[in-house]
Amino acid sequence: MCIIRQNHAGAIKKKHGEKKDMVSDWLRRPHVRDGLAVGLLLFLIALFLGPALLPGRVLLPLDIVTQGWPPWQQPNRPVEVQNWLLTDVVNYIFPVKKFMAENIRAGTIPLWNPHVLTGVPFTYNTQAGLFYPLSLFYYLFSWPVAVDAMIAGQMVLGGLFMFAYLRLLTKDKPPTNNNPKLHGSGMATMRKPLPSISWRTPSMKNEA
Repeated sequence: MCIIRQNHAGAIKKKHGEKKDMVSDWLRRPHVRDGLAVGLLLFLIALFLGPALLPGRVLLPLDIVTQGWPPWQQPNRPVEVQNWLLTDVVNYIFPVKKFMAENIRAGTIPLWNPHVLTGVPFTYNTQAGLFYPLSLFYYLFSWPVAVDAMIAGQMVLGGLFMFAYLRLLTKDKPPTNNNPKLHGSGMATMRKPLPSISWRTPSMKNEA
């Protein structure tokens, strides 16, 4: 009986070891690690923006409008605004984008803005982003959805392209040396110092 139990325990241990090795080998695959990194990035963005993306909310500092602008400002009451530095968003940027979206939906390309002084050219306005790809959200959806979608889209694209750039920089790096002589007291010792930060792209480095 003891021999049978020992054999059974050894078989179970071997089976668990094989499963562990399979999982370890699976995690070592580059596309799996990249997928997990991208998934973590998207999760952190969703976690950061999650409360603002709930129904009935929008990523705009509308407390400035309701608390600091007459006639909505309540008389003889203290003004409670989270960040007065965001006044440009509701004073200028959002109205410009709304004007742009209304014209595009009406079938007109807004080349001219008649609402500023005696009128100003509109296509040069970088805050409007008339030909910016993510402005498509304003042309297709209602403005609360468009505001949230553009901000979330910019964060996602920024994170993905930064990850792709860093992945490109490390693509040709040699694997980490696991020589036990380089590890003492559980602390890894670096063979080489970290590379200095350079503003040049890899193509520029090769040309140089």
